[in-house]
Amino acid sequence: MNTTQDQINEQYAIIVASKDYLFNTDFYGHREYEGGAPMPEDVKTKRAQCRAKINAAQEVIKELERQKEHEDPEPPEPIGGEV
Repeated sequence: MNTTQDQINEQYAIIVASKDYLFNTDFYGHREYEGGAPMPEDVKTKRAQCRAKINAAQEVIKELERQKEHEDPEPPEPIGGEV
C-alpha cells in the first residue's frame, strides 16, 4: 500500500534527482556565458525537462499535503486512561 507520505517522498526524490542534474550541468551555462563553447542542445533540453519536473512535483506535493491534512485523524486518546 502506497501511503500519502510515500507519494510525497517519491515526489521529493524526483526533485532531488532533477536538482542534482541541474547542479552537475551548471558549468555548461557558465562556460557559454564566459565566451566558451555553447551548451549542447541535449543538455539544454534535459535541463528544461528537469525544471518542469521540479515544478510539477512541487504542485503534486502541495496537493498531497492538502489531502493529508483532510484525512481522518487518529482516534483521540481516552480521557483519564484505563483504571
